[in-house]
Amino acid sequence: MTFNFKKAIAQASNDLTNPALFAIILGQSGSGKSTVCGTLNEKSLYLYFSGESHGARNANAITKGEITPLCVDMDGEKQLGPDETYARLLEILSSSEIAKEGFKGIILDGFPELESIMVRTKKFRQDCLSDKGKHNSFAESRVVIGMYKPVLELLQAYHRKGIHILTTCKLDVRDMDEEGGISESAPRLMTYSVAEDLVSKFDDVLAIGKMTRVIEGVTHTKHKFQFLAGVRKVSKDMATGTVKKILNFSPRLSGVLGEKLPEITDADLQKIITIKKG
Repeated sequence: MTFNFKKAIAQASNDLTNPALFAIILGQSGSGKSTVCGTLNEKSLYLYFSGESHGARNANAITKGEITPLCVDMDGEKQLGPDETYARLLEILSSSEIAKEGFKGIILDGFPELESIMVRTKKFRQDCLSDKGKHNSFAESRVVIGMYKPVLELLQAYHRKGIHILTTCKLDVRDMDEEGGISESAPRLMTYSVAEDLVSKFDDVLAIGKMTRVIEGVTHTKHKFQFLAGVRKVSKDMATGTVKKILNFSPRLSGVLGEKLPEITDADLQKIITIKKG
């Protein structure tokens, strides 16, 4: 097959100029990471799991667009098992109905919930078996990454068509300054390797948290995106407990140099889109 040079250049150019967000939003429980998805203000498909149904309601409460919620692990009144849920998510993201409905955004809330489902599937158990038929804990990260891959590939395909992709991930916050700025935290994912691989796949990494400031004697509390947030994941030796590697997840926006990022900004995706447009 002859390589189509012009087509490849056109695709690369499209990737460089694509204005749509491809973002993972990191925040602890109650930080507003689900709610802020509503500020996209577009017709959006909101995928969630039954344990996190409040997120879709919160996003819908503030949006100026249209939120269409879809619970991945429920089929009518039936609670789906892990294998059925994982297969259903892939079916949803592969559906031609997404294009027909004219969605401008897809929201997946969130990755720790998906991870907890994947590690309970038959595929996970089978793929983690050693050649002696016993569970190999060292294979767990590789298998989880492999199960994330088709989900991310489907989301990336929609993003290339100009559809905003928003995903969420819980943070375990270990230290904050007196105003609520996150100084030390880690993604709530099973291992260093999973966190490293997952976060690296996103163009835009946003950390959100509730911050409080006293201005002229009046206390103001707001949810803010924090671009100086301390987010990292530590890899330790299982036997000795010594630190082997530390991975820092600096919040970022693709195409925006660090010095052009504000230290903090209101938790509003319209402001993030404006910053990306320069």
